[in-house]
Amino acid sequence: MTETSRKAQWFSDNERNWDDRAELHMAGNYYDYQRLLEDPTAISSELAQDIERFGDLTGKDVIHLQCHLGTDTIGFARRGASRVIGLDLSEASLAHARSIAERAGADVEFVHANVYDARQAVSGNFDLVYTSIGVLCWLPDIARWAQVIASLLKPGGTFFIRDDHPMFMTIGEDISDGLKIEQPYFEQDAPMTWDDDSSYVDSPRCAADYSHNEPPVESFPWPDRHCSHQRWAGD
Repeated sequence: MTETSRKAQWFSDNERNWDDRAELHMAGNYYDYQRLLEDPTAISSELAQDIERFGDLTGKDVIHLQCHLGTDTIGFARRGASRVIGLDLSEASLAHARSIAERAGADVEFVHANVYDARQAVSGNFDLVYTSIGVLCWLPDIARWAQVIASLLKPGGTFFIRDDHPMFMTIGEDISDGLKIEQPYFEQDAPMTWDDDSSYVDSPRCAADYSHNEPPVESFPWPDRHCSHQRWAGD
């Protein structure tokens, strides 16, 4: 198998993984999309942390990369941006994102594409390129990703990222005996791989299971998850 075909397989595995996650995340309302439907002025708590940093968005062109269910993306439309695009690898995630945006009355275009293909997938340039939380860890080549970001920006445009620091991601999950570095910090040629049967959220069913003294984890028949835990994208 060539390097190109190996990476294509990794992306395909991750796409199927996020397709499955989307169903679970919707079932548990993990991203609090119901609040966006109930309040026409609401924006996500994630975006609310940073929205004032962007100034007046009226008439601006905004693209949100790796947008998942689009709950953050909707906030840009609600704050006056004239063109808002959300782009993601998972078509299942985007199907939910389109439904949420439509029901929320938000004018957002959602595009199915690998983030590395974003320049070819969308037209025009943007005043703001935004991405947030849990994005770098899925990327095999940070330098090429940065080139894509640059190609999307208008002259004088802004790129904004909020994410976990790579050093945080090196720490092992068991901290009962102190913090221990267990994962690599720097970018690697090949990803670390897990075959998981759970996500980082609880579903309604697993919450019920927990009341019967079972662990609050939803089982799901996911494919292998290829990321560097996520040091594929170390800094």
